Amino acid sequence: MQARRFQKSGREEEAVLYFATWIEHMLNMMIASILRRQRLPEELIKRFIFDTGIRAKYIFLILQLCKRPPNIIHLNAINQLSERRNQFVHFKWTYYEEKKWHDQDKAYEHALSKIENVVRHLHYLEHRYIRYRLTKLPRKSRESMASV
Repeated sequence: MQARRFQKSGREEEAVLYFATWIEHMLNMMIASILRRQRLPEELIKRFIFDTGIRAKYIFLILQLCKRPPNIIHLNAINQLSERRNQFVHFKWTYYEEKKWHDQDKAYEHALSKIENVVRHLHYLEHRYIRYRLTKLPRKSRESMASV
């Protein structure tokens, strides 16, 4: 994944951009799949995806697939990453004096710190609920996924 290469090379802004884009694409793909299964028209699916923010998309996805509230750690990690991406892409960050650049770098590092767990979590959701349409986890899997 290109995002990991950017992160390893210290290019946090680009890593944030790629991780956030990948996460939003995954959420969009899974939401579209859920809504198609409910036989909603494609135009309505497109409007829902276009009009809905990333936090709401994640909450919707978890409520639809898992029938439980979303994991707050994942939700906050997605939100922080999305905020950093929007600052970078839309040039919304404020000017910092050179001595404050370190704080900005830390904000990007912090946004990236929990993202691998989110990536694993979304791969799990896609594999389990979208590809194989499982509705109930075997007991062993439930216990191992309790920490995800």
